[in-house]
Amino acid sequence: MDKWGYQVPTTWEQYEALGKQVAKEHPGYLVGSVGDTNSHESYFWSGQCPAFDLVKPDTLRTDLQDQNCTRTAKLLDGLIDAKAVTTKGFFSQGFAKESGNKVLMAYGPSWYGQYLFKAAFNAPAKQIAAAPPLTWEGESKAATGNVGGGVWMVSSHSANLKASTDLVTWLTTSDENQATAPTYPAYTKAAQAWLKNPANSGYFANDVSTAFQQAANEVWTGWSNTSSPTPPPGPVSSCPR
Repeated sequence: MDKWGYQVPTTWEQYEALGKQVAKEHPGYLVGSVGDTNSHESYFWSGQCPAFDLVKPDTLRTDLQDQNCTRTAKLLDGLIDAKAVTTKGFFSQGFAKESGNKVLMAYGPSWYGQYLFKAAFNAPAKQIAAAPPLTWEGESKAATGNVGGGVWMVSSHSANLKASTDLVTWLTTSDENQATAPTYPAYTKAAQAWLKNPANSGYFANDVSTAFQQAANEVWTGWSNTSSPTPPPGPVSSCPR
């Protein structure tokens, strides 16, 4: 980004324009992927598309003709046509070797830094920064999706309900456990401890605290994973390289 004089986008329209500029000026470089099972959560959930709208406990609303869905689809169609967004998954076989060093920027979950750019693409430390989620022009508040993570559950049939509940509470909220968790914790207090651990943030070129904390508070609540087959949760932020 610095080398080519590009500015980190703050809106989806700027993201689209930058992607097309990159495709024209540096063919082969990418600003995103829609080739894996996380793509709809990164883009359409962030776009506030009512694809998984749980309007009642037993009623799921899906309206892909909603303008929030079509605007996201139109944006992606243009970037795919320009070859700025790939239809191959970042984690698909051979992608890291063939194109990993040409991913200029990616819109996705907070763990993209450590587990995509670092582990898969072998990008050196201090080359990746994290930016807050994007807004649409004319809208003041950003929305983000929820990608990855996990949910702990205790069976009501357990013979050790208290011990099981105490264990799950400790696993999900304690600084002792969460400060060394693989990804950014959902529990606010534990997330603070996680950010203070250099092992979690030292890879990045910037202080990721602001971007991660903002993204975690902007997960759009109009999308429900409770009735969908994909796993919850994890705040999305953009990770420009």
